[in-house]
Amino acid sequence: MTRIHNQSHLKQRRKELRNNATAAEATLWKFLQHSQLEGRKFRRQHSIGSYIVDFYCPSEKLVIELDGDAHYNSGGYERDSRRTKYLESLNLRVIRFENDEVFKATVTVLEKIKSFFGKSTTPNPSFSKEGNSNPKANLDSPPVSVGVAKGQGGKNSHSKITNSIDSPPASGGVAEGRGGYISSTHNPKIKNLLALDKPRERRKQQLFVIEGKKEIGMALDAGYKISNLFYCDDIISLPELKALKVEEKFLVRVTRAVFDKIAVRENSGGVIAVAEMKVHSLNQITLSKNPLLLILEGVEKPGNLGAILRTADASGADAVIICDPQTDFYNPNVIRSSIGCIFTKQVAAATSEETIQWLKKNNIFILCTYLEASKPYHTLDYTKPSAIVMGTESTGLTELWTKNADANIIIPMGGKIDSMNVSTAAAVVVFEARRQRGF
Repeated sequence: MTRIHNQSHLKQRRKELRNNATAAEATLWKFLQHSQLEGRKFRRQHSIGSYIVDFYCPSEKLVIELDGDAHYNSGGYERDSRRTKYLESLNLRVIRFENDEVFKATVTVLEKIKSFFGKSTTPNPSFSKEGNSNPKANLDSPPVSVGVAKGQGGKNSHSKITNSIDSPPASGGVAEGRGGYISSTHNPKIKNLLALDKPRERRKQQLFVIEGKKEIGMALDAGYKISNLFYCDDIISLPELKALKVEEKFLVRVTRAVFDKIAVRENSGGVIAVAEMKVHSLNQITLSKNPLLLILEGVEKPGNLGAILRTADASGADAVIICDPQTDFYNPNVIRSSIGCIFTKQVAAATSEETIQWLKKNNIFILCTYLEASKPYHTLDYTKPSAIVMGTESTGLTELWTKNADANIIIPMGGKIDSMNVSTAAAVVVFEARRQRGF
């Protein structure tokens, strides 16, 4: 019989995840540990097949997953769908919560979990008590997913736990275009626009918000499709609006009061767009003859990702690859802090395992920033195809990366602290690479 639960090769990874529990995980675990919830025993960071799930109750065959921004993009949605399909093929039930719900609606979350007790699906007769023996299990399931997002899903000050907006996605021709205007924030299009601040809604609709003339122009140049362009003619002139070259059927005119409600930035220039997401996979990256890549593992803060995208643009790096991301590319704070560079660079999201395989296949030298057993970053050769890999500020890179690195590097520090902000460190190393390449 094939063991599918807690396979030995995933033991170290499970331990790392338990030792670096996110705030949302730690909060929920306080209520699940020691069989507190109606006597049900839960396990945390439990592996099933090739996946590591956040929480698992063997007696109820129930999997609980916590989602942050990492899950709310096209790549994350596809990975979650494959993961759920695989787990359900084993007659397991999967329930998901946003990180924010754990903090703001704990009682509701616990009641939802309890509602699944005693309603188990028909057990697979080939399962043992732990469900470990399953000769028909799909052992070719996709690579390990780290499960829960680290942190609180990159939420910003506008995130609220609300019910999904029932109005349809903004699209097509609009009656409120050149001939009229929207004067109420209760208009379905405005409600839908505000709902896209929520990661779950972005993922559901595959839409996101862009604020500002410059950023919208960059997105259009990069081939993004605009569903609606909200504008206030008290702020933007008609020639400026026409310069964006958005079809008139997509224009939505709003009053100054409504625009002030939907705008976050003070200098958005009187325009806010709703655009369609793209898929960002490794096989879509076009490499130059001598590529220079920035790799980020588990980046948590949208502001850091945005700053690193600016560095990638300034340095002329080929692409930015986010491994096991904890924030999504289309988080409004990523777009704002990158000042539109999310649209100027090739970006991809993948697991660390997938990315390492892809780098080795393309003969790209892997340089990992690491505090131990490392060489000073400026002593390495970056003139060949290179990937500079950065970890999180809190935990650094995982062992998977440091063991697969061609070299581990360190930035010598002259003060009392032993690290810098990840975006600053990325800039230091990538511009050393540029210097060696002759700018």
